[in-house]
Amino acid sequence: MEIKEKEVSVDNLLRCPVSNLTKRERELLVESWELIQLHDKELRTTTSVRLLLWLLENIPNMRTRLAAKVPKTLPFPELLANEMFILHSKALFDSLDSFVSLSDDPVKLEQKMRSIAKMHVNLVPSVGMEYFSKLETSFVDFIAVSLKTTNVDERVQIWGQFLAAFCHFVEEEEKKRNPKSRKTHCCVIL
Repeated sequence: MEIKEKEVSVDNLLRCPVSNLTKRERELLVESWELIQLHDKELRTTTSVRLLLWLLENIPNMRTRLAAKVPKTLPFPELLANEMFILHSKALFDSLDSFVSLSDDPVKLEQKMRSIAKMHVNLVPSVGMEYFSKLETSFVDFIAVSLKTTNVDERVQIWGQFLAAFCHFVEEEEKKRNPKSRKTHCCVIL
């Protein structure tokens, strides 16, 4: 029994250099995503729409950002008929899907996360951490509701860590785009 515990713990100590998740945590991430995304195409569309609606309600500046593409006043049935809304919800969902599917391949995961971060930061106006910092802290609420659990569930915590890895790349891209925005201090203490 002791040997088996050591084998399991050694396997789980190997962390992905991008997401910092162990093999077991990545398995839980994939498993939870499969529960959320559903394989029925119609249900998947409903889930992707629900995700975007959740973002619009919980990330205040996101609603203003999408107002030009998706009028704020559209009732739910009309949102489902709004082509831009559906396209944006599917793109968001597909991005998350690609992140999860690449969670076992650190090189490709980093490339994908960097690519999507760069694309957002280079939009005019930029979509950077002013949007993603709230998403980073709040997305676990969407995951918890989707999994019908609470924020203390290990799977929910893993999602928070996984999204933090993506936000790290958003921050890096912002620094590359605007290196003068970094605070410089006159001494080491500050």
